[in-house]
Amino acid sequence: MIGEREISSFEALFETMRPCRSPWWVIGPAAAALYGIDVGELERIDVVVAPGDARALEARIDCHKERRHGTALLRARTTLATQLGAMPVIFHSWIEARFGGEWRPLKIESRKPIEVGEALIPVPARDELAAMLAAYGTGHERAMARALS
Repeated sequence: MIGEREISSFEALFETMRPCRSPWWVIGPAAAALYGIDVGELERIDVVVAPGDARALEARIDCHKERRHGTALLRARTTLATQLGAMPVIFHSWIEARFGGEWRPLKIESRKPIEVGEALIPVPARDELAAMLAAYGTGHERAMARALS
């Protein structure tokens, strides 16, 4: 469930993202939690950002680059980690998904803003998020996908 810890972090994220020029999304368990799915304790907030916005964030906020972030089916070329409010936040840019034997850009088609405290947090539409979690998630994330469906 979303508590004060998460709300303060989503509000800090919203303020951090105000200067961004391109659409951005919260994905993964954090997005599922915003749809009311019980994800257990939310460990972090994952955010997809455009490459230009990732460069601007890196110059503007206290963050560090992570060398590698991904799985056998999903990866990000640029990953920045920071703390916003009480939670870790990971910014992913140039997200690619593995289709057969090749990596292709992952495109998120939908964008649904969800009100969290004083913030509007964009997430993929429920069905698109469910499809992403089912295709690229861990066992726990695939269970979230079923709960979203």
